[in-house]
Amino acid sequence: MSRDLAENDQPLHPEQLVELFSTAVKGDVRLGVGTEHEKFGFLCDSLKPVPYEGEHGIGRLLGMLAQERGYKPLFDNGNILALEKDGGAVTLEPGGQLELSGKIARTIFETRDELRSHLTDVREVGASLGQVWTHMALNPWDDLDDVPWMPKSRYQVMRRYLPTRGSLAHWMMKMTSTVQANYDFRTEADAMEMLRLTSTVGPLATAMFANSPYRFGKVTEFETFRMHVWEDTDPDRCGIPDFFLDPGAGFQHYVDYLLDVPMFFITRGGKYIDLSGIPFRQFLAKGHEGHHATWGDWQLHQSTVFPDTRLKQYLELRTCDAGPETHLLAMPALFKGLLYDTGARREAFALVPTLDGEAARDFGRAVARSGLSGSWRGLDVRELATELVHIAARGLDRQAIRDEHPSEREFVMPLLGDDGLATNPATRFRALWESCNGDRRTVIENTSILA
Repeated sequence: MSRDLAENDQPLHPEQLVELFSTAVKGDVRLGVGTEHEKFGFLCDSLKPVPYEGEHGIGRLLGMLAQERGYKPLFDNGNILALEKDGGAVTLEPGGQLELSGKIARTIFETRDELRSHLTDVREVGASLGQVWTHMALNPWDDLDDVPWMPKSRYQVMRRYLPTRGSLAHWMMKMTSTVQANYDFRTEADAMEMLRLTSTVGPLATAMFANSPYRFGKVTEFETFRMHVWEDTDPDRCGIPDFFLDPGAGFQHYVDYLLDVPMFFITRGGKYIDLSGIPFRQFLAKGHEGHHATWGDWQLHQSTVFPDTRLKQYLELRTCDAGPETHLLAMPALFKGLLYDTGARREAFALVPTLDGEAARDFGRAVARSGLSGSWRGLDVRELATELVHIAARGLDRQAIRDEHPSEREFVMPLLGDDGLATNPATRFRALWESCNGDRRTVIENTSILA
C-alpha cells in the first residue's frame, strides 16, 4: 500500500482534478522504472509471524536499520513505521509485511543492485534479532488472529471499513505479499494505451508470477489465492473498471472513477479523520463536518484505490504475486520490455483478442485458478505467456540499442523453464511443500531471502 503523504491544505477546485495526472506526463525525457515488493517475517525460534513490539520485533528491526545501515526513520504516533534511503523507502503493510518501494531506476541492473543491498540489510539485521524474512505471496499456514496488526494510524480506518465491502479484506491486508512495478508515461494517450495493454495481458503476468496455492496448510483450488483475495476485498476500488479497455478513454474517465469511489479518510494536523464510505464527489461538493476538500485530500484518495493497474503520477501494475529474487526483477523487466517499446506494444496487443472489461475480469479469474496450465476462450495460456516473454525480450533488446546499455533480456528469462515454456513459482512451491509435507521450518528456510 502507498506510503503516507505530506499534507497539502491548498483548497481543491473541480477544474484542478485532472491536473494530478496531466502534470505527470514526461514528454521526451528518458523514462524510468520503480519496483516495489513485500515479504513476510517469522521468528526463528517459534516460527510465528514477527510482531511489531518487543526486542525481537519489527519496530526494533526498523530502528536498527536506521542506526546501522543509514536509513532515515519516519514516525507515526511515536513508532518507527517507515524508512527512507537513497530515493527509496521501506514501509510496513498491516500484517507486518516489509515493503521496499524502490527508487526510480533507468535500468533493471540498477534495480538489481538496490534490491540486493536492501535484502542483505534485512537478512543480516533481521538474523541478529532472531528473524527470518521470506519470499512468499500468502501466509500458507496461519489464520488472521495469528498475525499481529501493525500500529499504523491509516490501517485502523481501513481495518474497520473494508470488511463491510468484502469478506477477504483482512486477508488482503495481513496475509498477502506482492511485487509491483511503476512506469512513466509521455502523454495522456500514452498513459491510457498503457492502461489498456496492462489490463489486456495482465492476466498472463498473473499466471507467470502465481505463487500462493496453499492456505491453512492445505492446497487450494487456486494457483494464486492472493488474486482471489482481491476479488473479495472491495468491488468499489479493486479489479478492472470497464473504461480501462475503452480506446477512447482519457484522464477525465479516471477522474470520474476516483470521484465515485468511497473515501477512507483525510488527514488534518497529522491525524486521520474517518470519512469511510463517503464518495469523494460528495465530499468535494459539500464537505463534511466543517472539513472541505484540499489538494492533499485528492492525492491521498488517489492512493486508496486498488485496481489491477493504478494510475497515479505514473502507472502502477499490481497483479503479480511476490516470489524469489529472480521474479522480483523479472516483473519490472517484463513490462519495461512491453511498455517502453512501440513494436513490443503492438505485438502484445495482437497476442490476446480484443477485450472489454468483463472479458478481462473473466480472464483474470480463470488464471487465478489454473495459472499457466489452463486455457481461456480456446487459447493455451502457457503458450500465450511464453510468447509474451519473447516479445518483452525483443523489446528490451531494442531499448538497449536505443539507450546505449546492455540488454536486460536476462531478467525475463527466469520466466521460462528448461523446456523453453513459461513456468511460475507456484510449481516450485508445490514441489517444495510436497517434499516436506508442508513442514514450516523447511518451507521458511527454503523461501528465505537470499537463500
